[in-house]
Amino acid sequence: MLEMRKTYPLANIEYIDVDMTQRECIEAAYKIVMEKLDFIDVVVNCSGVLNEAQIDFMVAVNLTGTIHSSLIALDCMRKDKQGRGGMIVNISSVCGLEPVSIAAIYCATKFGVNGFTKAMAHPVYYEKTGVSFITLCPGKTSTGISAPGQTMAKSTIPEYYHLLREEYKSQMIVQTAGQFAESFIKVLPIARNGSLWILEAGKYEEHNYAEGRINCT
Repeated sequence: MLEMRKTYPLANIEYIDVDMTQRECIEAAYKIVMEKLDFIDVVVNCSGVLNEAQIDFMVAVNLTGTIHSSLIALDCMRKDKQGRGGMIVNISSVCGLEPVSIAAIYCATKFGVNGFTKAMAHPVYYEKTGVSFITLCPGKTSTGISAPGQTMAKSTIPEYYHLLREEYKSQMIVQTAGQFAESFIKVLPIARNGSLWILEAGKYEEHNYAEGRINCT
């Protein structure tokens, strides 16, 4: 946080500790934000964990936490409740578009995020609230979620990790967090309500749900 403030001295940067498994904690965080800012224009839900041995925790953070945060944010932002409208961006994964058997439970949470976000982008909701919903699906990105020994050391069925790991590695081209961030900034101004974008290998492309997963070119 201190480093960010040094890098962006003119920006107002605040940090609030939030437990994404507890709705009350998420609500408290949004209350603090609204007291400080009065309004919210953009919310990015990007909390995520990957540990196939902790099923309940992973579902609580990746899916339930994203749902709670989205709905609480919507209540703060919606025009029919004196808000200004805006955009809610939910970070999913390409694992939510195509099954990756080495992490079946993680996939389930990301499929859930995709379905929830698409459903919340219904034209009636958007017309009444002025809040758009979009989904970003990164490919494999070099972050703490994939640190060696913490996440992919075992598959959903640990005994068969060694049979699946090479297949998993061959499916994923690793991008840096910086590459993802650059694509993220380019997507936001052009993303329409309900759209889903693949951000992979430093490139980005809108995804058509009916076509299955596509490779970015």
